[in-house]
Amino acid sequence: MTNARTDDLPEPVSGPLTEARRRELQSFSVGVLRSRLAVREHAGGCELAYPDSPEWRAKLERFASFYRQRNPDLAVSLEEDATAGRLWLSIRGPEGTRQFVENSLSAADQKRSRRARSADRRLRRATAFARRLPDFLVIGGARCGTTSLFMYLADHPSFRSPEVKEIGFFDREWARGLGWYRSHFPLATRPRGITGEATPEYLFHPRASERAASVVPGAKLVVLLRDPVDRAYSHYQLKVASGFETLSFEEALEAEEERIAEGVAAMHAGERPTDDAANFSYLARGRYAEQLARWLEHYPRERLLVLSSEAFRRDRPGGFRRITDYLGLPPCTHEEFRSYHGVPRKELARETRERLNDHFAAANAELYELVEEDFGWGKPA
Repeated sequence: MTNARTDDLPEPVSGPLTEARRRELQSFSVGVLRSRLAVREHAGGCELAYPDSPEWRAKLERFASFYRQRNPDLAVSLEEDATAGRLWLSIRGPEGTRQFVENSLSAADQKRSRRARSADRRLRRATAFARRLPDFLVIGGARCGTTSLFMYLADHPSFRSPEVKEIGFFDREWARGLGWYRSHFPLATRPRGITGEATPEYLFHPRASERAASVVPGAKLVVLLRDPVDRAYSHYQLKVASGFETLSFEEALEAEEERIAEGVAAMHAGERPTDDAANFSYLARGRYAEQLARWLEHYPRERLLVLSSEAFRRDRPGGFRRITDYLGLPPCTHEEFRSYHGVPRKELARETRERLNDHFAAANAELYELVEEDFGWGKPA
């Protein structure tokens, strides 16, 4: 294991993060998470073990400081285990904390060296002409369960996974060209099964539907939609935990229109959107009917499967079976339907929820008419 050097530690966080600063901190955090010696789980979170040395103590204290600043609801502490010669980094918090830490550990473990990624990319680009295009797209929505769905599909023996879950070709990476997109998928010489991708940004992007129709007009589309109030608050909590959001939820909602205006205009113009459009579009993403309508301009209704996230969570085996039947996959039984990409979460203030229920009432009614199903959002349980 490489020893931590105190002179290599990033400076403490102060104020909003720039993209370059965020990448620096992300690289630092990934290095810390990958270097753990052991993990102990408990109801409120996880504890990670590291060598007991002055260098690692300094590194872990800085890491703990980042975690506290990114999400003040987390209790992060460093405990010494002299008997075992270890330092234990304890991360505790509200519901969802353990899953958040577990997902962070899994993501860190999957990070490959720059050299390995570069060699793999060169090979894929060289063979792009011989690769398949997706049979289906999971187009959204963000914070609605698309990561969990994709992980279930990845375990299906008849699914051929792409290089990554979210390719982002039809929203952010359109300028890279079709060869770049093809390079993410399996070789056409392996025709058994189906392949697809899941980029929840596609639903929100105003040009993604026409771009997709020009490349994969025969693709099937899958959409998971969550109560827009819960979706907005989950989106906000993710951005807080990721270090992007520094405003309170109410302040962020007030500032949203101004913050995302430039990015939304860029998307409509066919340009690469700014990060603000993705990070701070809490309310805009919850107006689902207008987003689905764009896709229905280019794809027939029978090519679009829309499910509520709530129904999918209540019956994951049944919901997954409905999706695999729609995609033409044979039945597949999972031993466990766990949730992925969780974040530490607190209850939304009742007054804020009621105000947002009113805000989304008309948009929800429009959606129900479009999909011919009432999801019951904003109504008493």
